[in-house]
Amino acid sequence: MTSQTTLAKPGQDPGEPDRPDSSGGLQAGLKNRHLSMIAIGGVIGAGLFVGSSAGIAAAGPAILISYAMVGLMVVLVMRMLGE
Repeated sequence: MTSQTTLAKPGQDPGEPDRPDSSGGLQAGLKNRHLSMIAIGGVIGAGLFVGSSAGIAAAGPAILISYAMVGLMVVLVMRMLGE
């Protein structure tokens, strides 16, 4: 594992833990690995959908069941990779 550094906010010591803003709003907390996983998921989902168009034309509604099964397998693999 590698450690990831985060930038300190202006007026905050680098060793001091992050505190929520007093405004009560949301904070950006996405790291590079989060963005990578979102991108991989988007590419896999779009590729699977576009790639199944010939199957939908040939097999009809039965392909939707196989699409759901493959989607479930992709979700399980992504969860395993996240471990």
